[in-house]
Amino acid sequence: MSSPSVALLFLVQSFLAITEASYVEHEHGEFSKPLWNSTYTDQLKRDLLTTYDKFARPTQHTNITTVMMDIDLKHVHLDDSKFLLTVNAWLKMKWRDEKLQWNASDYGGLKHLHLADHEIWQPDLALYNSALGNNVDYFGNIHCIAQSDGEVLWVPPTQFVVFCDMDLFKWPFDRHVCSLKLGSWTYTGHQIDLQLGDFGELEESLKSMEVTEWKVVAASRKRSMTYYSIFTFIAPFVDIEFTLTIERRSPSYRAAVIIPTICTILLTLCPLWLPPFGKERFMLSGITAIFVSMFLIYFTVRLPLIGHYTPLVVLFFSSSLLFVCCSVVLAVAFYNLALSRTQLPKILLDCFRGRMFRILMLPSIRLKSSYEEEIGTTGEELRGYDSCNDDRTILSRRCLQEGWGLIATALDRILFIVYFIIYGSFLINALL
Repeated sequence: MSSPSVALLFLVQSFLAITEASYVEHEHGEFSKPLWNSTYTDQLKRDLLTTYDKFARPTQHTNITTVMMDIDLKHVHLDDSKFLLTVNAWLKMKWRDEKLQWNASDYGGLKHLHLADHEIWQPDLALYNSALGNNVDYFGNIHCIAQSDGEVLWVPPTQFVVFCDMDLFKWPFDRHVCSLKLGSWTYTGHQIDLQLGDFGELEESLKSMEVTEWKVVAASRKRSMTYYSIFTFIAPFVDIEFTLTIERRSPSYRAAVIIPTICTILLTLCPLWLPPFGKERFMLSGITAIFVSMFLIYFTVRLPLIGHYTPLVVLFFSSSLLFVCCSVVLAVAFYNLALSRTQLPKILLDCFRGRMFRILMLPSIRLKSSYEEEIGTTGEELRGYDSCNDDRTILSRRCLQEGWGLIATALDRILFIVYFIIYGSFLINALL
């Protein structure tokens, strides 16, 4: 071997020897000392998580991971303009992770370990009936608590937004039934089995809820298994559905809805007891029409335009507006008939005289008395004619007005009875 080759080999061997010595000094020298005192928690996390894969289910693929789940309600809000239910709650979950087991005596009696959500495996739960799509992180960066036997407890605070099929027929005293459906998105029931948790009664959480416009009056939960044809393999998916019965707290609506409703009933019925040709009747009916129209405009803005049923309060005010208009139109019609000296049809007199007048509390003799005063005759000379529609008589304007006025008054009494029955049915439907 030539001298240059020997020299080059010597240099390479010297360089490798120096590098190895520096590495040994770094490992065993003063640079190998930690910058802080290691605790049992640090040692345990290094031992458990060094080779831990958070994306692999922490058991053999032939085994089933049972996840216990329950919910603790904190706040609910129902947007009746968009039919959206927002639920703030604590979702309580518990499962066993076979990779997170240790002997507590080897780590100073450490039995509980706090772990971040990105460090360990967690079930991929999704809200099946979510109204926000898939761009939502339901659970956030909430830590878990692991025990030495491998049991993991995870209680993340979350917010769910779902669609709710609302029935506003009895608004503002409405009650709705909405549901939250939670389940694994990719694991079947042969891999993850969701079970109803033993964290306590769901109804107990209703007592600690915040006082808002909406009150959860009942809550239930149900576990079900569903087969989806989209998957090539036949395996059921397990989900848990929480059903909430929500009722609107309506004390503030009493002054805004109930009192105007009562006033509308009185304002609609009172003109029917006023003189049919009096100016006060038309003035009161006009004020009532304006009053009702304002409330209908308010309901148009306040209530959604979609839904299975029209709210009862809207039907009430729209019917009241129709009743007021009908009574005004009839009063105007009879008033014009009286001014035009149109003779009273005999069929009307036959319908509203005698017993009918007594039932409606109208004096049937009043028309004859007024007629006798006009023509200066007695009842015998009339030979039984009890109307101003006698062809042998030249009728005066006063007699015709008296006759049409009695007919209009009788019709007002009939309308009063009809309106009273209709309003009574509205009130019964509202209370039931």
